Amino acid sequence: MARSENIFELEQLRARLEEAEETLAAIRTGQVDALLISGAQGEQVYTLRGADHSYRVLLEDMNEGAATLLPDGSVLYCNKAFAEMLKMPIEKVIGFSANDLVAQSDRQAFAELLRRGEEGRAKAEITFRPTDGTFVPVYCSVSSVQIDEIRCLCLTATDLTEQKHHEEMIAFDKLARSILEQAVDVIVVCDQSGVIVQASQAAHELSGANVLHRSFEQAFPLRFKDGTTLSCSVDPNSPDTFSVAACLGGRTVQSLEAQLQRPDGKTFDLLMSAGPLRDSYQRVLGCIFTLRDITKRKRSEEALRQSEERLRQQAQELEQQLIASGRLVSLGEITASMAHEFNNPLGIVMGFTQDLLSETDPSNPHHRSLKIIDEETKRCEKIIRDLLQFARPKSTDLCPTDVKQVVEKTLGLVTNHLYKQKIEASTQIEEALPKIYADPQELEQVLVNLYFNAIDAMPEGGGLTVGAKPSPGAPGVPQEVIISVSDTGFGISPEDLPKIFLPFFTAKKKRGLGLGLPICDRIIKNHGGRIKVESQPGQGTTFEIYLPIAQ
Repeated sequence: MARSENIFELEQLRARLEEAEETLAAIRTGQVDALLISGAQGEQVYTLRGADHSYRVLLEDMNEGAATLLPDGSVLYCNKAFAEMLKMPIEKVIGFSANDLVAQSDRQAFAELLRRGEEGRAKAEITFRPTDGTFVPVYCSVSSVQIDEIRCLCLTATDLTEQKHHEEMIAFDKLARSILEQAVDVIVVCDQSGVIVQASQAAHELSGANVLHRSFEQAFPLRFKDGTTLSCSVDPNSPDTFSVAACLGGRTVQSLEAQLQRPDGKTFDLLMSAGPLRDSYQRVLGCIFTLRDITKRKRSEEALRQSEERLRQQAQELEQQLIASGRLVSLGEITASMAHEFNNPLGIVMGFTQDLLSETDPSNPHHRSLKIIDEETKRCEKIIRDLLQFARPKSTDLCPTDVKQVVEKTLGLVTNHLYKQKIEASTQIEEALPKIYADPQELEQVLVNLYFNAIDAMPEGGGLTVGAKPSPGAPGVPQEVIISVSDTGFGISPEDLPKIFLPFFTAKKKRGLGLGLPICDRIIKNHGGRIKVESQPGQGTTFEIYLPIAQ
């Protein structure tokens, strides 16, 4: 019995010895890095410091992520940095498929990276997508490793988030500078004190000087349509004004018209837009101003406005002409239908009146009455003749005409009237005056009409001056002869002056039909000329006739 117990105890000792030898062998070969010991205090784990301890510490504490993967992408092991990169606990990462942690757009590239990693060493930039939905750009290096006769993959990942952010900031800064340099509009960035910290090239050109490190209102002393100016001293809460302080307070403005006058005297019309510059936390960092030069547009608008005003005036003139034309049509119809009826009885009256005058002694009391009847019938005849001439003017027969001869002939026709009115006539005609193309009879009619108007304007006597001279020709403008008729009479009032060429307008209260000057104006226009008038009440009137020289 004792022998069998001894044999059993010996076998147990041999088994424990073999177990101890195997444990020592495992410790020596690095297959064991910790021991589980049972004691009075329960089971306790004792770690062993082997030759690879420092490497394990390095792997755990390194900033780059590290993981061991199976060829299908399953995670066997990862360090703390890798788990933090994926924003998951380590125990959840292990056993997870790395393919599911890669952004959908990069999964094919990640599979290709693992395939190349099995053949050797492969590197690529991959985007991880943690479970929180964010994107993490990483630079992955994959190589093949043998673990217990199993071919695995060793993956190291470097987080590129900061680097990418830095690159984006650099690219954004370059883009911002490029925009500022190439922007057509003025772009100005001010800090919290209203001092310009960035500006486009157009801003320097508009100001005429370097605007950096100057306050906005100093660099651009704007004046708005209501007369206010841009100033930091303005109450930022006032709804009626705008300032840099108001912009820093969060106020925005769109397309506010303003005007800038530079020290060199140049003036610009601008459209200003402004608003606060905020960071990602909506904190105000400064303000941004944009100024668009609309000077050319404003000038074009002003030119258009003036053009519209001229067109409106022309339309009014045309309307008056249409009204006058309507009157002329009506006048022509009436004159054509009634002239014959008036002339026949008028001729009979004039004939009987002249017979009675020839038979009546001047001392007879009826002689004066017959004389008045004769004068008034002749005046009626002249009125009908003027109406016929105005309604149905004869065709103009143009030929080379000597102005001096026409002036001398017409003055001779009114010599008696000038003598009776005690009016002294004089001429101022230049020698070697070129001929004009005109109808001599119509030109005589115009001058005689102007002479009689001058005589009527000088009932107490005065002076009549008739002149003729060539106009000082200009390049591209046909040369003309200017015929002037001046008197020293009572003149024409300023309110009547624009109306004197309108049909049926007359300043003569008791006589005159108001057709003399309109007939003169039409005759001169038919000759390709024009007629002008200047008058000073109480001093006299001057008519100037411009007619082209014969070519």
